[in-house]
Amino acid sequence: MSRSNQSHGVSDALNQTYGRYSLSQDEAFYEANPSSRGRDGRVEPARTSSYSMRSGQGSSQLQEQLQPSKQMLSTVYGNTISMLEEFESREQQGRHRLPKSHIPTPDQSWKTNEDSVLETQLMCLETQRKSCPNDARNELLDDLKRKTIHWASVREENNCPRQQTDKYAAKIYEILDKGKTDHAFNHRPRPVITERTIRETMPHIMRGKHDQMELDRQFRDDRNRMSRTPAVRRATGRNVVKLGSSRIGKENPHLQFSLDAQDDGYFDNK
Repeated sequence: MSRSNQSHGVSDALNQTYGRYSLSQDEAFYEANPSSRGRDGRVEPARTSSYSMRSGQGSSQLQEQLQPSKQMLSTVYGNTISMLEEFESREQQGRHRLPKSHIPTPDQSWKTNEDSVLETQLMCLETQRKSCPNDARNELLDDLKRKTIHWASVREENNCPRQQTDKYAAKIYEILDKGKTDHAFNHRPRPVITERTIRETMPHIMRGKHDQMELDRQFRDDRNRMSRTPAVRRATGRNVVKLGSSRIGKENPHLQFSLDAQDDGYFDNK
């Protein structure tokens, strides 16, 4: 089966892989604590001392519930950046020696010269962003958007020519900012889903489910464990935000307002 067809098959299965885990974590808390859900679905502020105590406990429980969801989105994002850097290396062909992000990737089975693997990972990132509970997502997205600007600033600082790598970086930012992007597979004929398609897609589903269960176990065993975002590369000089925002904005001018809204002070203190 072609990589294009496999991208379609993986796309159809992504909601099974990423869609249920994060939502069920959030809903489990609210089912156990129905009084904590406000009219808009958020935790209501405290109104009395006794309520404040219960609310504080509920907020603490909610944070515990949200950590695996935040970690799952961070992990999918980190995998996407790792795959983008592999693509970048192939596209550069040794013309620029650019630094790599410090992102551990124990599973190297995805490494290939076929671009569709990165395209599939972009779909994974979009699906995970959608399925992540609002509270977890809202706390995390600004950080990941700024890290994407970090990443792009390295290419601008090294005067790299604009290439397909930059288009993919802009798509990552667009997914984080807008919730979706225009995927290449949308412009290809949709294949018929066969038994072979399902059989070749199943390893992707099982890998995702394994990651979900492993994250759940880690956070269940250590209640004080907090989610962590990946260590993404950044330019070494000044004006990191300006460099990265300019790079991404050239590829997608519709993102410029969001890019300009990023805070320079954030980078000075990281």
